[in-house]
Amino acid sequence: MASIPIPQIYVLVHGDILGKYMWERVQQRLMTNGHTVITLDLPGHGEDQTSIDEITLDTYIQAVVKSIGDHTNVVLVGHRFGGVVTVQVDEVTPKQIANLSGNPGASQRFEQR
Repeated sequence: MASIPIPQIYVLVHGDILGKYMWERVQQRLMTNGHTVITLDLPGHGEDQTSIDEITLDTYIQAVVKSIGDHTNVVLVGHRFGGVVTVQVDEVTPKQIANLSGNPGASQRFEQR
């Protein structure tokens, strides 16, 4: 008998020069399997209109933290530069993150908790 997956909350962070649209297929598949999926456009990407003069690594981090909100046991996934951002988010909100995944080249701190 196959086990039924426990619904998870996924926060998917796109890479540089991309936007949340890159996750559409993944988002659809995860939602079909009963998971909650949160995607966002990092400041200055996709539909976000933040001025380039206002963008720092901290603005990216805060955007992801805001998207996580009060959720706990979050599976945080970063693609390419998004992996750099997610590692920093994990430093700020470690009690909310259950799993961290992304580009291994972005950091040595990718782990299963």
